[in-house]
This record gives sequence, structure tokens and C-alpha cells, in this order.
Amino acid sequence: MERNVTKEYNYGLDIIRIIAMILVVTVHSTTFNNWAEIKHDVNIINFLVTAVRFLSYTCVPLFIMLTGYLCKDKQPNKQYYKKIIRIIIEYLICSIIICLFKIYFLDMKFTFLEFLKQIITFNMADYSWYINMYIGLFLLIPFFNILYNNIPSQLQKTLLIVFLIVIFSLTSTCLPFSWNYWVTAYPLMYYFIGCYLRDIKLHINKYWLIPIMLFMVIIEAILSIFNVTFFTIENHSNIFCVVICFCIFMLFYNNFVSKQNLLIKCIRKISNTSLSFFLLSFVFDELFKVLIFKRLQLNNFYDKLPHLLYIVPITIILSILSAFIVGLMSKYIIKLLKIFTNKFLNLLRKRI
Repeated sequence: MERNVTKEYNYGLDIIRIIAMILVVTVHSTTFNNWAEIKHDVNIINFLVTAVRFLSYTCVPLFIMLTGYLCKDKQPNKQYYKKIIRIIIEYLICSIIICLFKIYFLDMKFTFLEFLKQIITFNMADYSWYINMYIGLFLLIPFFNILYNNIPSQLQKTLLIVFLIVIFSLTSTCLPFSWNYWVTAYPLMYYFIGCYLRDIKLHINKYWLIPIMLFMVIIEAILSIFNVTFFTIENHSNIFCVVICFCIFMLFYNNFVSKQNLLIKCIRKISNTSLSFFLLSFVFDELFKVLIFKRLQLNNFYDKLPHLLYIVPITIILSILSAFIVGLMSKYIIKLLKIFTNKFLNLLRKRI
């Protein structure tokens, strides 16, 4: 039965976004702390860390799949495209914060031209490759929707998803099929999977999803520990990541509440910080590297691991709080822009 979406709020989508936010910090805690340099011995500690790492690879796919689910019916109109203003303003604020952090804490130097160049080329904020990708996706979403929504039958939409998985996922999982011309365009696959899930309203017993997800994570960890060269799994688009992402999405996406209590409102507020959270987490990643790892002269991942157990949660909390402040700043700036724009247009009309 179709829910009355006008009266009920789907907080499950916010939970998915928050999970993705947590996984961003988690995957960075391994990627940028010498995880690739260690000898991956067969032991329980290495197995658990490796499993968590590959579970965390679903962070970006979850964001994009969620975008597809939420934006499936967006049209190429003014109301849609004016939302890019908030994205750009939050990106600029975060870039300025990160620039100041690099200057005053990391002792880096920038001329004004270098500052502008790094912002324009999405290099000032070290994780801003995601914003680079997302802005491109944002601009194209209404046209992707026209293509997708005009596919005449459900069977043809299903074939589209199958072909996307073959082209983007199979080629990035199995070396013999690594015709990887299309692999870097994997966001298209996750976007259309999100659209497809919105279309078919699939319901799967949650008791099946958790074992499937755990099985995929275990297989990935085993392949990595034993260095099975037939597979390439250090990416966001391999078939294991696709299945794990699908399971997480299906576990949470369909949770509704008729009345938003304090907890639901907090979840919603945290979820709304995701864009700035992604960028600002870099500040705290680097901060703890300097304050703890460099000060204690820890270079090996296993030496860092006990500290990561508390650094990761603290980084998540501080990134949320910082992103919340950036969100308030961006709202204020947008209001000011509206006021100045309206005044400017009124002056123009009077002169005309």
C-alpha cells in the first residue's frame, strides 16, 4: 500500500546519509594512515580492519544512490538549478576554512592567484573531488531523468541497470574484464540504481539483507588478505561494493514516522550537514595526524590503530558541528544575496 508521504516523514533516508557520513571518515582513517603499506597477515585484527575498510567503501555510492532515489523526478527548471547556489557557497566557505587551516596550522603558503586557482580546480579542499563530481551530476540530473523516465517499460529499465552493472562494476571487479574506459563514470550507475529503486518500490526481508551484506564483506576481506590478484576491489564500483550498498540502502530506506520528535529532528539536522561534513573532515583528519601521530612518531598503521578507535568518533562529531556552522553561514549569505539581488533588480526596473 502506498504511504501518505504528505503526512509521514521518511527518516530512513536521513539515516542512510548519516551512515555514509560515518563511513567517509572511517575509510579515510585507513586510506591516509598507511594501511596500504602494512603486511596483511592472516589474523583476526587484520581481518576486522580490512572488513571495516571495504564496508566503508560504500560511503560515496550511498550518497549517489540516495541522490538518484530523491531526485528521480527533478526537471530542468529555475527552481531546481537555483539550489546549486547553496552547494557553491558551502564549498567556498569550506575552502576558505581549509585554506586558513593549511596556512596557520600546516605552515603552507598561498598567493591570492594560487588560492583562486585551487578553488576553481577543486584542489584547495583535499576531498573536494566529490564536489567536483557532484556539481557535474547535479547539472545533468534533470536530463538523466528525462532519459530514464521516458524508457517505456520496466523490463527495459531493468536491462539498463543490468548493463550499467556489467559496464561499470564487472569491469572494475575482475581483471580479465578490465576494459576500464567507463569505470571512472561509476556515479551514473549508482544514480540510476537509486532511480530504479524509487520506481520498483522493492521490499526484501531484512533478515536476508544482513547475512548477504556480511558475506560480501567477508569475501572482500579474504580476497584482500590473501592478495587474490584475479580481483580488483580497491574501488567504489566493484560488484561487492554494489551489493553491500544495495543491502544498506534496503535496510533503512523505508522507515517512516508520522510525528517528528526531537530525535528525528536531530537526525534530519545532522543529515543536512553532509556536503560540508565531507569537506571539513579533512581538517580533523590532518589535525589528529599532527597532534597525535607525528608527535608520538607513529608511522605504522597498527601503531595508529588504538588511537583511531577514538579519533574516528571525535572526527565525526567535530565535522558535524563544523558543518552545521557552515550551513548556518551559507543560509545567512543566501538571504543577503536575495536581498541585494532584489534591490538591484528594483533599481533596474525604476531606471528602465
